[in-house]
Amino acid sequence: MFSNYLITAYRNLLRNKWVSLISILGLSIGLAAGLLSYLHILHEQSYDSYHEKKERIFRIVTGNVASGEGWVGISAPIPPN
Repeated sequence: MFSNYLITAYRNLLRNKWVSLISILGLSIGLAAGLLSYLHILHEQSYDSYHEKKERIFRIVTGNVASGEGWVGISAPIPPN
């Protein structure tokens, strides 16, 4: 029964070449975009993972978004209390 599905799919690929090409290209581009997104998220989450107390690492930022420029500046290192 599975071979019948493969034969039918093959016949439809030959009969509708342009539609099949567009479908296969769309599927491959979608899979590639999803994989790249996943790899990017894994890379972003891997920062500072080598520290023992990685859950206690913070970044302090200052910025002025009210003026419409939308810049963000990183402050100087803050000494411990």
